[in-house]
Amino acid sequence: MTLMTPQLTKADRKVLKKLLKKSKQLPGGYIPINRHAESEQKYYLNHLWKEKLIWDATLPGTPETINGITPYNAVLPSPDGLHYFEKYREYKREQFLSGIVWPIIVATITSLIANMPNWLPWLIKLLK
Repeated sequence: MTLMTPQLTKADRKVLKKLLKKSKQLPGGYIPINRHAESEQKYYLNHLWKEKLIWDATLPGTPETINGITPYNAVLPSPDGLHYFEKYREYKREQFLSGIVWPIIVATITSLIANMPNWLPWLIKLLK
C-alpha cells in the first residue's frame, strides 16, 4: 500500500499548520483572508488550494454575490487538509521502513545464511 500525500515544501507545511491552528480558534473554521493584498502567503495559499488542502469559502453573513461575482473572502481547510499531517507522518514512516529498516533486516538474514557454514559447526559444538 502506497500512501500518496501532496508534495509540499517546508514553507507550505508551515502555512498549512498556521491555517489549521487558526481554523480551530475561529467559529466554523472560516479563516478570513484578503485576496487583493500582495503577500508572500498568497503564493502558498494558491499552492494549498491547487493541492485541494483548502477550499475557497464565503464568510457567513456576507452576500452570496456582489455584482454577479462570488466574493471568496475566506478559506476553509478541506478534509484532506485537516488530516494532511497524519497522512504525511504515515507516508514518512512507510518510506523509512521500506527504505532503511527492511533492507537492513534482509541484509542481516542473508549474511547469516551465507555465513552458516562458518558458524554452524561451532554452534553445534557449543550446544553439545
